[in-house]
Amino acid sequence: MSGTQSGHFERHLWEVDHPYYSTHGNYFSRDYHAAYGSWVEFVEDAGDDDLDMNLVYRWDWQVPDPDDYEPDEEMPPETLDLFYVGQRKAIHRSVSVTVQREDEPAIRDWLIVRAEHMRRVWEPLL
Repeated sequence: MSGTQSGHFERHLWEVDHPYYSTHGNYFSRDYHAAYGSWVEFVEDAGDDDLDMNLVYRWDWQVPDPDDYEPDEEMPPETLDLFYVGQRKAIHRSVSVTVQREDEPAIRDWLIVRAEHMRRVWEPLL
């Protein structure tokens, strides 16, 4: 198990199965889903986006199930799906990033910043 900045031990990000799901893109437009070929590529392009204007409300580390593929069929890579609300414009959008398990520490640090921001939004009730 890996540790977090807070010192608590958590499961690996790819071991988390969130309840329900979120859909890529936006119900009203197909223009609101982006894909990146690597974590580095994502961070260079959008990794420091404004936390309020790009509120991350969900993430899912997707691991393809080998049982879904024929033995001679190539499995797709693991991806990190990020789901955002652009608060000022009320836009729901998503991003898929091809990730490697070695990226987990950097991804975890990035997600923790967004989780702490989300916590400040809900702080009066927590």
